[in-house]
Amino acid sequence: MTLMRRSLFAALLLAAGAGPAAAGSGASSDTLRVGYFLGGRTSLLMRMTESGAFAPYGLDVVLLTKKLREKDYAPIDAKAVDADKHDVESKATGLELTEGLMSGRWELATPGESSFVDSVAHQVPVVAVATLGHDVRGESGHLFAVRKEINVEKPDDYKGLLLLSRRAGPGDMALLREYLTREGVDLDKDAITLPALPKTLEERRKLPKDKVILVHKVDDDVLRDAIVAGIADGGFMHLKPFESLHKYLKPIKPLEAWVNPDISQAFLICRRDYLKDPKNRDAVKRFIKAFIVATRQERALKPWQRETRGRWQSLQSRSKGLNYPQYDDVPIVKTYLLEEVTDLLHRQAGVVAQDRLDFTDYIDNSLVLEAASELEAKPSWK
Repeated sequence: MTLMRRSLFAALLLAAGAGPAAAGSGASSDTLRVGYFLGGRTSLLMRMTESGAFAPYGLDVVLLTKKLREKDYAPIDAKAVDADKHDVESKATGLELTEGLMSGRWELATPGESSFVDSVAHQVPVVAVATLGHDVRGESGHLFAVRKEINVEKPDDYKGLLLLSRRAGPGDMALLREYLTREGVDLDKDAITLPALPKTLEERRKLPKDKVILVHKVDDDVLRDAIVAGIADGGFMHLKPFESLHKYLKPIKPLEAWVNPDISQAFLICRRDYLKDPKNRDAVKRFIKAFIVATRQERALKPWQRETRGRWQSLQSRSKGLNYPQYDDVPIVKTYLLEEVTDLLHRQAGVVAQDRLDFTDYIDNSLVLEAASELEAKPSWK
């Protein structure tokens, strides 16, 4: 028996069209395997598996992931994951999750916006059926930060700094470069990109002082250690790592200061041909129903309840003037946001050859709209 088959961590939910009656009538559950990464934009799925939110919808949902720098995927056990080791737990990238989807390892995947746009640009036959978490204007979940002793007020102040973006799809790199561009840094003339971090402070001191030094796609734990050791000076940060480094870093600007923060989002995707089978389509719609119900239940919590939702922060757990990604009651995929992402990746990451893509065949909002409509008729979240 393979590792993937052992210890299937299935969370239980509510049988979509039939509601609670189906779960209690002896009806068999459908299994949906989800290629998963753990982050603010996907943590609601972790909370749902922890609480058994999928069973009433006749679903066994298995979140499959891998630890940082490991190759093998296995079901993630929400109760066993160490929240204090967030930088090494469940660290598959969106592109890796999409590759697993296309190879048949799982039925659904949870890539971020940049990995999804990259797939569209390369004509991978996937379709986004729902938006998961996303940043919100006024409460960004991402920011630019530097060491506390550093002041950056004009373009020349960035020269000599070593700035990082983490291992992810192309979006983190593009957002760091966009920030610097908006701050007046001439990236072609005044910046250099290194293939890897200096290993020691001595190597770091030998780097040019008249250039902004960039290192992209840095593993989460390596990024943390580089900040602690004084090798790196800051960069584009996610809220969770920033919180763990607040002793060393100070926030400079939230994401909304230089782009529309809503573009930072994750999606629920599947293969395009998967939805051609009515049975598969129904199972995905039940998944989305459970997701909508969970979103609305968390929105109904009192503020103090939101702060005590356990290790995987709930929808409105504010921290240091920022916030974790939020989730929508009707989580449709918005084309105009993907167009903004496409333009950003075209200008700053070079992974999209053109500044516009046709998303017509890559978005299917019908399941969200059907699920939301049926839930309005049967308001099971109340």
